[in-house]
Amino acid sequence: MFFYERQPKTVQSPLHAGVPIVLAFDEASADVSPRFQVTIADAFDGSARHLFALSVAPLPEDLLRALRLVPATPNLWMVFDLVVVRSGQHNQLPVDILRLLLGLRIRNTKVISADGHFKRYARPQPAQNARVLFLFPGLFCPAELGSHQRACALVLKFLEIGYNVDIIVQSAHVKNINTRQQYFDLLSPNVTHVVVPKALKSERRLQYEALCADQSIKPSFPLTLSERATHVATPAMKAAIKAQLNARPYTTVLSSYGWFYEIFRDDALFSGTRRPKLVVDTHDAHWMRLTQHLDAAATAVFDMEEERALEISVLETFDHILAISERDKEVFTEDFGFSNVTNLPVSYTGGDFNTRPKREGRPLRFGFIGSGMDANRKALDYLLREWWPDIHAFSPDSPLLIGGQIAKDPHVQDAIFLKDEIEPVGFVDFVEEYYNDIDVLLSPVLVPGGLNIKMVEGLLNKCIVMTNNLGAQPLRPLDIVTRAQTGAEVVALLSRIEDTEPDLMAAIAANFSSAKQFFKEQNHDIEKLHTVFSQ
Repeated sequence: MFFYERQPKTVQSPLHAGVPIVLAFDEASADVSPRFQVTIADAFDGSARHLFALSVAPLPEDLLRALRLVPATPNLWMVFDLVVVRSGQHNQLPVDILRLLLGLRIRNTKVISADGHFKRYARPQPAQNARVLFLFPGLFCPAELGSHQRACALVLKFLEIGYNVDIIVQSAHVKNINTRQQYFDLLSPNVTHVVVPKALKSERRLQYEALCADQSIKPSFPLTLSERATHVATPAMKAAIKAQLNARPYTTVLSSYGWFYEIFRDDALFSGTRRPKLVVDTHDAHWMRLTQHLDAAATAVFDMEEERALEISVLETFDHILAISERDKEVFTEDFGFSNVTNLPVSYTGGDFNTRPKREGRPLRFGFIGSGMDANRKALDYLLREWWPDIHAFSPDSPLLIGGQIAKDPHVQDAIFLKDEIEPVGFVDFVEEYYNDIDVLLSPVLVPGGLNIKMVEGLLNKCIVMTNNLGAQPLRPLDIVTRAQTGAEVVALLSRIEDTEPDLMAAIAANFSSAKQFFKEQNHDIEKLHTVFSQ
């Protein structure tokens, strides 16, 4: 059996007052033996007075909703202090339970033996399973960004189809590594953390910033692919990869982003070992994204043709390329000329949540959520400048809730100063709660490339997603019916929504249904994954 201890929360469950809540997953049955109850109670000084038991497979949808803190079942609305799981064969937690625990941000994971002794849990790996080495230039657990969610979902999918996964991640801060280690223990017993030095600015970057200062403009041009690679493809990272390749046979090495390309070009990396299949998960078309951020200073310093040629050269390093959307796949195949490309849409693994219907007589509630990336800053600036004045005039009592790191941006703070209807809510612990609190997600896109994961989250949480044509493109084959370019077009759609126009509401409901099918069922395409990752 296993116990999971959540970090203390200020919110208390209505089921208890100062007493830890224990949730027990028992693979054999829904019954918990008296001895099991006594063991847990003794381990926590007899304070574990609430013990819930249920089967781990299949996990009921209503329970998934309850565990995500949605009050679908009043008696199961809880903030867990403690979760106890008794696992089955090989002591491996089922993947759906892993998704659940990572989503709930369970912090500490330990194994409790029959005699009450504890040790740290790390996922066992059956020797007969094929093995993948997964590389990520950061710490993706717990998932706080779209790229983190993509990485975490891919690792879980590997586990689900029977692979063992070893992980190498990076951070510039040892403290961050230590505090997140136990999240990674849920996924693999072989997790290597590489400390990277603080990034130094390239000569071109210094020239670019100097020109921006001369022209009194804010530097906004993203790091180029070569700049990224210089920071992450360090000798320490190369040594870590080499050590893993020497220690275990891998069928596949998957690199999130192509920034480690210089490491893979060294033939000595594979000396004495069987060369695995090299796969890159691109996350976006980097060159295309760069072209959308060009300003006068960037044009003077950076060569876009050079960047395009570099990206093609980088992708040639890999045996297979993963695109995150059909639009990105077209860039890699039609513009760059690659044939070894698979579109693997975003792997969203949230539950089937019950979102609150709009209350009668309540003004529509709007939202924008995102990290501090420049693409989000541009999108929010456009929203506040071009869309919000018309929306506010149409519905003066409607609030706009800005979630995520972008809410703390000084430019955003200045833009919303004295606008009482706009609320910067900041970081959101559980996105389901955020989407449950709004009716319409406003998500215009100004920078192409990749996939706007917030729109996927909104659709799966049955939240109306208002975007522009550029934002709708990566969601193909879904035909997003709530598309608008101008504030007037947004208001025209909102007026039809307020009037519950039958044809439009039916089309919106069809978008919700199609999103669930496409982003949850198609991402479980086992044959596609086996084709890409097997030799």
